[in-house]
Amino acid sequence: MLLEIREISRKTPTDGRLDITPGTFRRLQVIGEALHGRVGEHRAPARLDRMACRKCSTHGEEGGEHLFIVSDAYRELVPGESCVIELADDAVTVEVSRPHSLTP
Repeated sequence: MLLEIREISRKTPTDGRLDITPGTFRRLQVIGEALHGRVGEHRAPARLDRMACRKCSTHGEEGGEHLFIVSDAYRELVPGESCVIELADDAVTVEVSRPHSLTP
């Protein structure tokens, strides 16, 4: 199931955090601790995370909250590339396909 199309942030290869929308975050919350991430053949446990921010390019002067799915598998992603984020048929693995010609 297609979840969303995103651009990989500059920090994802360092921390394994992939930005996701509130809608995707809500969909994945029901999976709980069974969640896994996959890029190609690399599959690793994953978890959801949130981070409050002050003043950023996404939320402006007021700040807001960033939502992530975090997995060591996502450390392979290349900043600036577009990717497709999908929930695999097993309903617990969040696959990231890259690079992709679609843009967010």
